[in-house]
Amino acid sequence: LPFLGDIYNKKKAEFREALYFPEVHHAKQAQLVTVADLMALVVADYRRQGYRTLQECIHMGAAWVKKAGEMKAAEITGKTLNTWADEWLVRGLKPSSINRKMEKLMRGFTIACEEEEPPLLFAKPKWTSLDPGPPRSGWMEFMTFEHIRYELPSWVRIPVTIAFWTGMRMGEILTLKWPQIVFAHERGRVSFHLDWTKNKELR
Repeated sequence: LPFLGDIYNKKKAEFREALYFPEVHHAKQAQLVTVADLMALVVADYRRQGYRTLQECIHMGAAWVKKAGEMKAAEITGKTLNTWADEWLVRGLKPSSINRKMEKLMRGFTIACEEEEPPLLFAKPKWTSLDPGPPRSGWMEFMTFEHIRYELPSWVRIPVTIAFWTGMRMGEILTLKWPQIVFAHERGRVSFHLDWTKNKELR
């Protein structure tokens, strides 16, 4: 069939180009990389590193694929990122949430440009993180806390009590396991081993 000969000639030309003109070939391949490809790189990196936030990364990657999965990575500029950020701000997303979204995408660009061999991309867009605003401050008197806790459902009271006394994040509290908790002398201790913490530090 005639079209089979065309396919054969095209593949042969691609092979010769990759062999004798690798820079030209890689430049052409870079034009094919999509946002979905970048997210796949990030998820694979999280899985190899054994990060506890892998599921969060998968969820974020799926959100990016839904938004711009088929978009060519080489077409994304700093202006594109700022436009997306402006859209999210109008919709009410917090700057910190937008920064986390962008961090995942920019991590994909970094892997594609600097960690893949040969590189999948040769440039990445410029992104300046948004100012998240001042950190949370202030405190709550114990009597006020007791009144609030009394109004909460029974299953919430223990987690919020741990949060009040330790300052732990809810994400950590809700994933606590019994081996991490030790009771001694009417007091409790919670320990986090290296593989349980985000930064791999014992607490």
